[in-house]
Amino acid sequence: MKYFAIFLFLIGFFVPVFAQQDDVHFHGDLNAWNWESERENQFFRNDTILFSGWSNAYQDWGGVIQTPHSTFEIQILDPAGVSIFNDKFEADEQGNTSFEFGLDEKAEFGRYELKTKIHKDGFETYDVDYRYFFVIPRENEFVLAQNYPLELWFDQNNVQFGTYENVFWKMCPFPAQNDLKEFADPASHREVGKGELSFYIEYLDPNGERKTESTSYGHDICERIGQWTILADPAGKWTAQATARWFDGEKFYEIKSKPKEFVVNEPLFASNQITTIFRSSDYTEIRLLDWSPDGQNILLSYSQALEDGVPYSKLATFNVNSKTITDLDIPDTIFKEPYELIYGQFSPSGEQVYFSNLSNREIYIFDMKQKTNTDTGIQAVSFSTDQQGNIFYAKEGKATSTGGNPEFHLLKYDTKTNAAQEIANDPDFWSFDINADGTKILYRKTTDSGDGWAKRDLAIYDVNTKTSTIISRVENADCGSQPIFAPNEELIIYHIQGCTKGWSGGSLGITDMNGNSEVLIPPTNDNPAYFVISPDGSHLVYRYPSYVNGTATVGLYQMTLAKPVPEFGAITALILSLSLISVTIIGTKFRKNS
Repeated sequence: MKYFAIFLFLIGFFVPVFAQQDDVHFHGDLNAWNWESERENQFFRNDTILFSGWSNAYQDWGGVIQTPHSTFEIQILDPAGVSIFNDKFEADEQGNTSFEFGLDEKAEFGRYELKTKIHKDGFETYDVDYRYFFVIPRENEFVLAQNYPLELWFDQNNVQFGTYENVFWKMCPFPAQNDLKEFADPASHREVGKGELSFYIEYLDPNGERKTESTSYGHDICERIGQWTILADPAGKWTAQATARWFDGEKFYEIKSKPKEFVVNEPLFASNQITTIFRSSDYTEIRLLDWSPDGQNILLSYSQALEDGVPYSKLATFNVNSKTITDLDIPDTIFKEPYELIYGQFSPSGEQVYFSNLSNREIYIFDMKQKTNTDTGIQAVSFSTDQQGNIFYAKEGKATSTGGNPEFHLLKYDTKTNAAQEIANDPDFWSFDINADGTKILYRKTTDSGDGWAKRDLAIYDVNTKTSTIISRVENADCGSQPIFAPNEELIIYHIQGCTKGWSGGSLGITDMNGNSEVLIPPTNDNPAYFVISPDGSHLVYRYPSYVNGTATVGLYQMTLAKPVPEFGAITALILSLSLISVTIIGTKFRKNS
């Protein structure tokens, strides 16, 4: 009886181990690779393919269970669906297996299907998802197609740096689509479906680096023109050539266009002299706000988690010489809400800091020498200051009787007399910048709108004449950080980003009042939404997220401009003389981001 009890105990112990439970899932995979060509799932004739398989089980709570000595049942079907390989392999102690399979010199071109079943006692058989590989031609197996001319041309032969060059191609006549078979292109690595051609264009940039854009195309290009775009960066002479390839089941054909050249003009301000001036994981959500008039400090805000783990905002300065951040002695009670946005700006003397937050929208003045903080009593949606120290601020009015957007009233507050007067109102004055003498308002003006969308253009409102001028040649400026005046007031610096969910990147630009503009920071996923320019117009500092050993950090980068932003009168002549075309960049003294 004692031994029977022991037997029952052992049965109770082993059954849970080998019986599959509802929260335990057995799975695996099989991958194909060739070490010589360093290709995955695309191989040449006479290649030896290394197949590597793995298997294990996992529980819903995340634990992994080893499945030693599982069995892999593998079948390979050629493009005609005929089985050319069928075998079983036992995995090792870790549940892994591998084997080699050689392709001969007559292996059929096309897609080969892999059918893999993985067995393990105590688990349901696992069918690996659809896997395949291609046998592809070598470059010397393509023959020149006759009577299929491929044309390539550009939108412009001289392109502005940082913009996108439009590249067009056309092929007429077009091969009969019923004759086009499935294949993989060894040059572009693209898999091309039945009835399609492989098209790719290869660029050689001024630095000698090659860039390739590829697609597969199944339309008659006698009727439709193909189009690509390429970012015009770096500057210099570019060469481009297009190639079309196809497979008729017997031979591989290709046709190449004549090589074409285009020139990316040297930028006036942008340069590749970029250095990292600060990097830290202790500060999150750094927002660059302003650069002090003496050029020594940058005003910024950042978020810092307190004991409850919730980030609260701080206002601080970054010394450009010591590369250190120093908090301003402002009571924490002013910044009451988590993740709070702070707007700030130095006074004309640099001895005070004007700032506000979103929780109560109060505007404060912090004295840098006296370490005192004064509440102006002004509540505003946004604000900007002129060179006399006057504060221009926007207050939200009531909604219109027609149900449209509410108007924003723009007021001027004299810091010497503490008197305020309204100077303008407009539904688009929710964010703006003011010029040095307080007579021009820079903002984004809604020029068209519909259900759920709006088109906005950069615009300048003249306080004296009560009229607005639209800078319409700057395209895609609907959304982004608040545009600002450069110190000479003949330039506008603006940021562009998407208005809706999707691409989170952006770019920076500078333009004159006629819309002649230049890219300084081309479109990038590392959105340069927060930036400042030194008072002398020679340096740009902007924030990018960065990663060090997998840890998210904040990086501040400084670009030394190729040419400092010029004084009054010089910029328009320089831009027009170089025939700069409208796009995006950045320029000089920063007042405020919003």
